[in-house]
Amino acid sequence: MFKGREIIGLSVIDFTTGKESGAIDDLILDLEQGKVTALLIKSVGWLTTSRLVPLAIVQQVGSDAVLIDDETKEAIEDDGCRIKSLKGCSVISCEGKDLGTVEDLILDIPEGRVVGWEISDGLVQDLVEGRRVLPVESVITCGMDRFIVREGGW
Repeated sequence: MFKGREIIGLSVIDFTTGKESGAIDDLILDLEQGKVTALLIKSVGWLTTSRLVPLAIVQQVGSDAVLIDDETKEAIEDDGCRIKSLKGCSVISCEGKDLGTVEDLILDIPEGRVVGWEISDGLVQDLVEGRRVLPVESVITCGMDRFIVREGGW
């Protein structure tokens, strides 16, 4: 399992040619399915461009690089939510209590399934107790503005 921040910034290498395609700039998430569907790759060089690569062509995710089968050149739509845009999103219990903010996600590779969300209560609380992990099963509503969760589900 990986946290989103462990994947963002990794080099992307074509498995068949060994050529570096760029670096992962963001992860694209389908909130309804609770799953990462694509990687946003920023090219290397003077003129940087970004392109979406479906998660299905990822061969391996390692600690230093992501290997992809870039021969497929499959085009996909950018209709998902970017993980970076969810950082700082409020987490509210169904009883109306503020539980903190979303800091990251935890996902299972290679399926891309989100298994949990890393929640922050603020810098001091994070230092004293560490960040909490909210299991995806505890999320009632997951949106761009806030998450509504079952309290005590973690």
